[in-house]
Amino acid sequence: MNDTPGPGFGRPSALLTPDQGLDWGAQLPAGFDPAAPPVGALDAFARTLADEAGAPYGIVNLFGEHEQVFVGVANPTGSDLPLLGRGMPYTHGFCPHVAVLRQPFVLYDTLAYAEFASNPVIDEFGVRWYAGAPLIDRHTNTVLGTICVIGPEPLPRSAAREHWQLVGHHAGLVGDALSLRNAPQ
Repeated sequence: MNDTPGPGFGRPSALLTPDQGLDWGAQLPAGFDPAAPPVGALDAFARTLADEAGAPYGIVNLFGEHEQVFVGVANPTGSDLPLLGRGMPYTHGFCPHVAVLRQPFVLYDTLAYAEFASNPVIDEFGVRWYAGAPLIDRHTNTVLGTICVIGPEPLPRSAAREHWQLVGHHAGLVGDALSLRNAPQ
């Protein structure tokens, strides 16, 4: 049996950055201000997502002009894990890969693939597993951002499909909500 993970389950890709000549800032929802992102409901959603995944971190991420903007963040509580801020450069994390892939993506062990093992979030935040899915605007078919969950210990390979389905389902819910907000008048 071939033990190589299938598409979306941690297979290395050549798609290492969302910077494919697109103006990511122009893809943001109308009226969205990256300097003052909405919080509250999206933070609660990120917490629910993290809890369902059994992860210390959950994120709702929209792509700003110059960086990823975390409009919903669930940080770990009662631990010594580092806290996430409200954004990070496109060079950090795995969400830019998800944007290019346009499908859920799971890395059950971020160090298992040389292509991903040098990502700065591994050293800065101790990220050892990642599961994310794109937020796609249904009207324009553009990727607005992602949702993701991350954790500090590798997952067993058998957990990858469950996390892939979880983030895919929840990304559909948030993507639909963003699409309603951006519906043509």
